[in-house]
Amino acid sequence: MAKSRRPLTLSIIVPVFNEEKTVIALLKKVQSVKLLGLKKQIIVVNDGSNDKTIDLLGKVKIPGGMILHHEVNRGKGGGHPDRHPPHNGGFCDYPGCRLGIRSFGL
Repeated sequence: MAKSRRPLTLSIIVPVFNEEKTVIALLKKVQSVKLLGLKKQIIVVNDGSNDKTIDLLGKVKIPGGMILHHEVNRGKGGGHPDRHPPHNGGFCDYPGCRLGIRSFGL
């Protein structure tokens, strides 16, 4: 009997810092992307934001994903998977919160 394969997972790590104007639109866009044959895990890393980003993230539902918070800003790379091992994807992507940045067609 042939073994059934589990679908591969793409972990999408979204580092944010003071992104109150763009974070909701980006997360909606990321959540809406259909990945043929891949599961999607969205991990948002709030890197010490001091604007309304934290409040907005508190209202967001990310099925199968998670939101992590840093108390203080750790600088560029603070959302790297080496610092956050809970990603379980065979692949990782980092879309920018600035909506002009294209990543995997997002």
